Amino acid sequence: MKRYKWLLIGIGTAAVAVSIVLIISTRRTREEKVIEEKQEEFAGTDYYTRVYIDRGDYYYNRGDYDKAIESYKQAIAHDSNSASAHSSLAFMYYVKGELDKAMDGFKKAIEIYPKFVGAYYYLGRIYDKKGMFDEAIEQYKMAIKLSPQYISAYYYLGKDYEAIGRISDAIRTYQRCLNYVIRKDDAKELRDRIRQLKRR
Repeated sequence: MKRYKWLLIGIGTAAVAVSIVLIISTRRTREEKVIEEKQEEFAGTDYYTRVYIDRGDYYYNRGDYDKAIESYKQAIAHDSNSASAHSSLAFMYYVKGELDKAMDGFKKAIEIYPKFVGAYYYLGRIYDKKGMFDEAIEQYKMAIKLSPQYISAYYYLGKDYEAIGRISDAIRTYQRCLNYVIRKDDAKELRDRIRQLKRR
């Protein structure tokens, strides 16, 4: 009887392992895409610049934004051509509400590395906060072009289409966003929004 018990346990363990492998394999493509993007963003960043950036990230995670900014500035002083350093500093200004400084930083990151997806996205968010919806739309479209599964970019692109009265474009954008949404609550919100827009 013990033999059968352990056999069943072994089969169960194997089934769980197979399930995990299947789950991982479905996520691998998206995760590899993110990793590749990060590797490209940091391409050419030397060790010491990376250390300053990592230290800035540490302070940011602790909520010490001023020290984070200081660290990112040190990274830029060490290597003014680090797109990641400029983007990290810009993000801190964005968090603090210093939108003009944030905009300059994200633009500089794109100038250095034109495929910096996150920089386009946050430029879009800045333009949104300034009420510049047409400019925001262009940034989100660029982010999506570079990263076709960028859910947040689809979402805010749809909202901006709504804001300027392009309802059919908003519906199409939300429908595309649904292809990539994982959380059920997010999917429900999008479907509800699409239904509301179709009633207009």
